[in-house]
Amino acid sequence: MSRMSQATFPLLLAILGLAASSCLHEPPTRPNSGFPADGWVIVTKWDTAAWFPGDTLRQPGLYKFRLDGSGLTRLTFPGESLDVVVPPGLALTRGTPSGPRWSPKGRYVIYLESLGRDNSFVAFMDTETGRKKTLTGPFAYDLDPQWSPSGRYVLYLRSLAALWLTDTAGVKTPLPQIRGWRSFLFQGDSVALGYNSAQWAEDDEHLLVPGTRWHPPAGPETRLQQEIFKVSLADGSPVAQVTTGNRGLGGLVSPDGALMIWRRGTAPFQGSLFLLGMQDTSLVPLTSGPGDGNPHWANDSRTFIFLKAQGASHDTVYHVYFGNVTVAGQERLLLARSVRDADLYLP
Repeated sequence: MSRMSQATFPLLLAILGLAASSCLHEPPTRPNSGFPADGWVIVTKWDTAAWFPGDTLRQPGLYKFRLDGSGLTRLTFPGESLDVVVPPGLALTRGTPSGPRWSPKGRYVIYLESLGRDNSFVAFMDTETGRKKTLTGPFAYDLDPQWSPSGRYVLYLRSLAALWLTDTAGVKTPLPQIRGWRSFLFQGDSVALGYNSAQWAEDDEHLLVPGTRWHPPAGPETRLQQEIFKVSLADGSPVAQVTTGNRGLGGLVSPDGALMIWRRGTAPFQGSLFLLGMQDTSLVPLTSGPGDGNPHWANDSRTFIFLKAQGASHDTVYHVYFGNVTVAGQERLLLARSVRDADLYLP
């Protein structure tokens, strides 16, 4: 899932290394570069070696800052209470909040909290008031929450097996019709869809999921294509094929449904990002690599952020970078600190 799971996406990044010593960078002067001056980035600060300027808590947590480097603000704090009742006698250690996602209009954030080893759940935050509450769990294994395009619903994956919906009041709905793999007859071909890697389409009624399409054999062998399909949230059935040319795995579709960021690389620290039109077959280089991954689109479907890994797996630092598909090849360092994940909001 997560907008197209990159086990596939997103990369499950293990932040093990020492952080860089550099600070927030002011944006370089680039007339007509297409880089906006406002917007917010939210990150999970993870490592225990280097910290943001002025941060005295020395504990992992969620932070936000503007694209120009200003307004660095901590959003979560050690020891703060959530509306979770732990049964008596059950000792559970609270983990680091992760996977933050801005709401489409930018005020609210969903993220993952954890208790113990196998309990993760979706939490909700109002960044203006600081109010926090749980939306799912807490004694479950919920992953990869995604806002719907309207901001009314949150889609999440439970126990790596089933998709669920919740609203911001915490009313949860299982989606048994969208679970695991299912096969359909679509335009005369057999299509197998994998719902666990779903992302929202351009409205609240449809999802985008990867699938395998079997074409009738024109020769001695059946032709297979890995593509992305638009499916109905109501029954999981495919309504359209939205990619062509075997582009169904590893892509992150833009909010307007027109573009995809595609990661090419054989290892976590060796990849680069490419741009692909949904009906195109040629990839346009977006980033310089190596070690680029975990991209997130802004709501304008033109700007994006991504993480750049530097170092080996035992000594890795992750930096947040910003890019724009209209000026492919230009990338700007936003934060030279070790982080685990990041999301971007632009009004």
